[in-house]
Amino acid sequence: MANLKRFSPGEILLSAEDAFRTLNFFFPNTMGDVDANSLNPNQIAFAQALLVEGIDASYAMGFAESVFKSFFGKTPMSFVSVARLVGTFCGRAAKNWFSNETRRKPGKLPKVEIYEIVRTTIARNFKSEWIMLRDGVIDNY
Repeated sequence: MANLKRFSPGEILLSAEDAFRTLNFFFPNTMGDVDANSLNPNQIAFAQALLVEGIDASYAMGFAESVFKSFFGKTPMSFVSVARLVGTFCGRAAKNWFSNETRRKPGKLPKVEIYEIVRTTIARNFKSEWIMLRDGVIDNY
């Protein structure tokens, strides 16, 4: 996984509710007292960056989707909670936010999903950063 994309305030597409669902998807056991109304713009931008990273990394794995799903990549049950959000987000996202094939066809991605192995890797890589953002230890990711 790469460093997360940074978003200016004008580039944020997620609502606070969508950001909350995204954060809960990646970090289901670390939400603490956070709810959608308590998220600040930096936390929402962080959620959006996680979403872009998850979509991009999963899309990169698409060439081996059938083999991958057979062995490792079961879509998590909780993906249903963000599936519609992912589709809508991809349709509105700037094409240069993605580093893979998604750049060529923004809004026209074939079956967008985030694989469980990608979700767990992102969660592992960015959990500490999320906790520090959540607790106000850092202001920016």
